[in-house]
Amino acid sequence: MPVLHGIASRLYDDAGQPIGAIESIRDITAQKRMEIELAKKLKELEFQHEELAQQDEELEKQNEELRRVFNLLKVSEEKYRVIAESIEDGIIAMDSQHNVTFFNRRAEEITGFRKEDALGKNPQAIMDEAYRKQVEDIYGQISRGRTPSPFEVVIVRQDGRKVPLEVNASPLRDTDGRQVGIIVAFRDVTLRKEADTLLKRYQILSQYANDIILFVGPEGRIIEANDAAVLAYGYRRDELLEMSIRDLRAGDSPEQVRRQMEQADKGGILFETVHRCRDGRLIPVEVSSRGVNMGGERVLLSIVRDISDRKRIEQVQQESEERFRNVANSTLEAIISMDESMRIVFWNQAAERIFGFGAAEVLEKPFTMLLAPEGQPGFMKAKQACMSGNVPGALNQVAQYTVIRKDGTRFPIEMSLSSWTQKGQTMFSAVVRDITERQRTERALRESEERYRLISENSGDVIWILDVATGRFTYVSPSVEKLRGYTAAEVIGTSIQDALTPGDYAELTKRLPELITAYEAGNKSVRVQVNEVSQPRKDGSVVPTEAVITLLTDAHDKVVAILGVSRDITERKRAEQALQASEARFRSIFEDSAVGIYLVDVDGHVIESNHAFRQMLGYDRDELRTITVRDYTHADDYEVESQRYNEILDGIIDSYQIEKRYLRKDGRVMWGRLFKSIVRDPAGKPLYFIAMVEDFTERKNSEEALSYKNKELSIISGISAMINRSHSIEEILEGTLNGSLELLEMDAGAIYLSDAADRSKLALRAFVPWTEAGFDADPRKTVRADPSLNTEKVFYLADGGTSLFSEIFEGRDAAIIVPVLLKGFSIGLMAFCKVGPGSEAPAQTADLLSIGSQLGIAIDNHTLMRTLRATSNYMAEIINESPDAILTADAQGYIISSNKRAARLLQYDMVEMSGMNVKQLLPPGVDEIVLAGDRSYVRDFMRKDGSRITLNISTSRFESGDVPGGYIITLKDLSEIVGLRVVPIVENAIEGARKYDFEKGYLYLMDKGGGRDCMEVFADQVKHNIQGLCITRNNPKKIRETYGLAKTPIVWLNGSDLPTGESCIKPDNLTGLGATIYKFLSEAKDGIVMLDGVEYLVARNSFESVLKFLHLLNDRVMISNCTVVLCMDPLTLDTRQFHVLLTEMREFKEH
Repeated sequence: MPVLHGIASRLYDDAGQPIGAIESIRDITAQKRMEIELAKKLKELEFQHEELAQQDEELEKQNEELRRVFNLLKVSEEKYRVIAESIEDGIIAMDSQHNVTFFNRRAEEITGFRKEDALGKNPQAIMDEAYRKQVEDIYGQISRGRTPSPFEVVIVRQDGRKVPLEVNASPLRDTDGRQVGIIVAFRDVTLRKEADTLLKRYQILSQYANDIILFVGPEGRIIEANDAAVLAYGYRRDELLEMSIRDLRAGDSPEQVRRQMEQADKGGILFETVHRCRDGRLIPVEVSSRGVNMGGERVLLSIVRDISDRKRIEQVQQESEERFRNVANSTLEAIISMDESMRIVFWNQAAERIFGFGAAEVLEKPFTMLLAPEGQPGFMKAKQACMSGNVPGALNQVAQYTVIRKDGTRFPIEMSLSSWTQKGQTMFSAVVRDITERQRTERALRESEERYRLISENSGDVIWILDVATGRFTYVSPSVEKLRGYTAAEVIGTSIQDALTPGDYAELTKRLPELITAYEAGNKSVRVQVNEVSQPRKDGSVVPTEAVITLLTDAHDKVVAILGVSRDITERKRAEQALQASEARFRSIFEDSAVGIYLVDVDGHVIESNHAFRQMLGYDRDELRTITVRDYTHADDYEVESQRYNEILDGIIDSYQIEKRYLRKDGRVMWGRLFKSIVRDPAGKPLYFIAMVEDFTERKNSEEALSYKNKELSIISGISAMINRSHSIEEILEGTLNGSLELLEMDAGAIYLSDAADRSKLALRAFVPWTEAGFDADPRKTVRADPSLNTEKVFYLADGGTSLFSEIFEGRDAAIIVPVLLKGFSIGLMAFCKVGPGSEAPAQTADLLSIGSQLGIAIDNHTLMRTLRATSNYMAEIINESPDAILTADAQGYIISSNKRAARLLQYDMVEMSGMNVKQLLPPGVDEIVLAGDRSYVRDFMRKDGSRITLNISTSRFESGDVPGGYIITLKDLSEIVGLRVVPIVENAIEGARKYDFEKGYLYLMDKGGGRDCMEVFADQVKHNIQGLCITRNNPKKIRETYGLAKTPIVWLNGSDLPTGESCIKPDNLTGLGATIYKFLSEAKDGIVMLDGVEYLVARNSFESVLKFLHLLNDRVMISNCTVVLCMDPLTLDTRQFHVLLTEMREFKEH
């Protein structure tokens, strides 16, 4: 059996679509035989080894030849592997256990699995469950030595998408012909499946379409026809396929058919013709034909539609149009037809007479050319409503307009507008009546021309004459049939009672004699009356009408008849009802809105207001009408609103929105968000303003209170931090006094502590005097120790409680006295004085007591520290009095001791906590505390009262000789551990591409020892729309000047306590530094952080602390969309430290 090797590649057309494949097959039988012979030869050599020992030279030659052949085979194997990797079919080789041993590139693309993930796995795992049994059967056939036919399966890609495959599987044999596995070649047949599905759809569409579908060959022969063609023409399908398209054409010359076929083949054609059926019938058809390629042959696809019904309809329409044209030209009313764009398409003779334009002058011109400008918006609105489908086709409404004749004169018309659809386009017709004469006639009727007929056969109004003596109609115009359903003949001679509802007839019989009597008595003003009445229709319904009646008199001025013009006002009634409903809705929205709404005239007076606005200001409706904008606007906001007000009146702006303060009736201030716009008349003259206001006083007050509270917390936090980090009593006292003065907004202050020489006195230790503008508030050097201060209480001058208020400052009373407490006893006091105006009873009592206690603790801590340097006997007491919460625990986590701060923080007695396990301090579901050396992390703790507190935990291990080892646990309130607030911002961008690229989510180490300018790399990033944060040892001002960084935030690593005017972080505050970077990483969308000065951090802390900091930083960077670059000189670290750092980051290299 020959051994073959195949290579297949896809073929694509010019559009890039696959159209086939090329497969090359090579006979490698000779190569396989050579491999088999080589194997046999090697075995022979092994058996003859001893016999050939004396023939070393010959054996070496033979071995050399074998090595050469082996290398050739190795090259050949590599060549075949390259071929397998490059072909377009997926190739998988499996061992006898059906585990993958080879997986080519195309297999990765088709399945979505990487080669590394597939090797050693059974490919059945990615098979759709419905095909696994089939694949098992095929494996069985191959194991029995059979090669199965190609088959199809469906696999599930790694992304979950199902893909159909065509598969060829065959046994894989070794050089001895033994089966050692299976080789599988497969290809994605998704496109083929989709094409088959599409083809079936086309077949169904063709067979079941209502239109005739024909495929016509180049010579006109019909090569395919659908079921609709068979049904329409009456021929069998086999008969049609023997016919030419010319056999179906009736009356068209061969030359005409040929030209149409050429045009269809070139670009497609749509035309009408006549086809002949088998029974001789002729049917008009519409043919859409286009050339297409089918099976390599150019054919015409013709879709034929029987248009017999359409032709009949068109014939009827033509006849109807002709009748309409004859009627239209004979009527006295102008009839004008327009297309969808309102261009005139029909203009009858009456229109020429009324407007003075000939048909040629107006056809294809816009209808609006006839309307006076003031009437055009209303007309276009009606047209748009009709176009949108909001109004029925026949508008059934009559409107009056002023129009312009050809000579420029203006005259009134009455127009009825209607619409219809013609060939898919909306058309409009207007029946126009020149009512100039009617108006003259109505005036003339009052003089003497009582019986002149003003009747038009096509008038939309019903004109009638009623004989007063008999109460019966002597004349009714034909339009009564449209109004009431009765013909004119049916109405003439009937009583007026039949034309009215009972209620309206009763009213008429009462009122008509009164009118006649008044008129004949000389009251000529009652001659013309307008009344609304309801009239019964022939179908039983009732139609509302408006009747204009005129009393007709004889030669003796006696009323003998009534001339009436009745008009259907159904639409007007509906419009009035809709208007009333709309007005009611508006009024409901206006009155019930939660937003304040009010109307203001141009002079600033409130002309209308809703309930919400009146409630906001506390005025009733009438009170608001007596005041102006100035009266209820805060003086500081009036100028701004006045400016916007004038800008609207001048037409600079149409509206404005501001936040302003309103003055309520009770004097209180309300914050409102105001939106105001103007309403003008058609001439542009301002009429009034519409104002809407939202009361956000509560939110505004909350924002201001929150801002003030944040300021308080910041000051208090600063005082606490200063107390904890200061190294001298003087620094603590000065910092505490300055911070407290800022918190209380006081002018002068002093701190007194117990006099070591005389415990009955307190000595001045720190003060801030006030000497501005002639005021003196200098503190005395000593004051007496008052026993009343031995309590947790803040003393206010207004409340009394101590006589020290007048003894501290010379010439001025103290406003606030705060005891400095230690263990419940006063060791001093803080006194504050307010020289200028302001509140002297602030609400910071708890904060002041906390500051006094912290100050007392800080003073005591310094005392204890001095004692500690002399002896270690007081160590336990120092820990107990420490401001930090400290626990000690054994190796199992059981608490050995705790200090007071820990007890206060967790709200337990120290005795209660002793013996507890630290796990008992954690809420349910919180991760356990990890007891290990030098660890720092955050956990939620549960206080004794059940409340939660988030703390930062630092653990360190202690061991001492024979004493069992344990852990020191330091707890810090997380609210005290804060970083700088840095807002990510984009720098001013420059043109051109970035010089350097970084991958997001990584730490980079940049070597600055070789003269590389780290800041130049950072500036390149932020000047290309990347948000940046720079943390540096260098002066930020010089960095901004050197690199042009106008917006990018720069944080200075600076250990000085002196003010710098820059955002600074001390190098030993790794927690605050980390918090600053973490906030930036969480808020930046595409950011970079440059950390320049790692050597400085190592020098001020320790390498282990900095490494721990970088571990935590890397954890945050990996889950962000940012990059962090550390800039340092590697020579500042030893080799081990440098390589440890590289395990956490990438080394930056220029490309």
